[in-house]
Amino acid sequence: MDHVNLPPDIGRIPPKIAIGNDGFSNLTADQWKTFIMIYSTTILWDMLGDNDRKILGHFVWACNFLVARFITEDDLKEAQERLKDMAYLIENTYGPEFITSNIHLALHIPDCCRDYGSIYNFWLFPFERLNGYIGSYPNSNRQIEPELMRIILKNTFVDYHLSRRWLSGLLKESLYLFMPKKAVGSLALTAEREELQHFLLMRHMLFKIYGTEPIPGQLLKPSYIDVVMPSELRGFLCEWYAILYEKEKEDVLGFMDLHMNQHARLQIGTEIFGSMIISRHKNNVIILAKWKASNDESTDIYPGEVQYYFEHTIRFPEGPRTHLLAYVKWYKPATTSATRFKHNFMESEVSNTELWKAEFFQKGCDSLLAVHRILCRAVKLKYVTKKLN
Repeated sequence: MDHVNLPPDIGRIPPKIAIGNDGFSNLTADQWKTFIMIYSTTILWDMLGDNDRKILGHFVWACNFLVARFITEDDLKEAQERLKDMAYLIENTYGPEFITSNIHLALHIPDCCRDYGSIYNFWLFPFERLNGYIGSYPNSNRQIEPELMRIILKNTFVDYHLSRRWLSGLLKESLYLFMPKKAVGSLALTAEREELQHFLLMRHMLFKIYGTEPIPGQLLKPSYIDVVMPSELRGFLCEWYAILYEKEKEDVLGFMDLHMNQHARLQIGTEIFGSMIISRHKNNVIILAKWKASNDESTDIYPGEVQYYFEHTIRFPEGPRTHLLAYVKWYKPATTSATRFKHNFMESEVSNTELWKAEFFQKGCDSLLAVHRILCRAVKLKYVTKKLN
């Protein structure tokens, strides 16, 4: 667990997870989600037998579908099958007495999603975190509601005598937790939600994306405007444009601006993607992107480390086109498929985690990626495989 670098928006869990009389007894629901989806496979795999590995694999696979912000009918069917397989394995391995009510209720989660939408729409993790923030105020742990109101009234009274005006200082800080926030994700306006859903679905398509299409988000500061483009990057970008627009590189070069706008972060919906240009974002720079093979119709997903995001304009005679791109260093795959998919639980290449080398491919035009092609964020951890004699 010490080798996992979580993005800043994912809640931390205690360094010692086997806590309490029965173990894990003090973990919150949010911490359970983090442990199951990020830590459990790599930590528990070597301690489990074959059937237990399959039970864990099916459960984590189903969770990956069910906690997504947008979920399709195919996703629900896949999650349903994985939960069924998990239940069958538990019954066959440990007996029917281990099929508890929670396992039975889990089989109805896909139906719940069909009735009410994605679980992301109505889960209570934000309220759980907010209760933790509110609970950090000094109180007797008996009657927290009136005690919190007394704190607010006290701050109001102190404010009044210090500044002789309302809604300042301490009162403003006290009321901050109760101020309404702008609706995001599934609670946003229908048009915004549909735009984000279309963008998320577009990332799975393999048709040509130019990088000029609108995004449901923006590039964020810190930014460096009108930066002179390095000659190496200019060469990569010229080749990238030539392939994209099916033109000769000599023809493209004359239309390219020599400057670009460089950005450290990218926001898509409510999700923030970082980059290596700012060191404090280094835990939030790993992305996944889907690539199509040049010699056939097969696809594969590669992890990469974003160096920075940038805007660049190419000025064709028919008009300028501004592209939103990411400069990425792509990791090399493991030597063998067996190593890459070490934690497989169904077919040989079905796994909730993948092992990749800590080495990068050589830089080139493939280092440039339209931000629309970013599939999702990923969590990197240090994993050492044992070498057998």
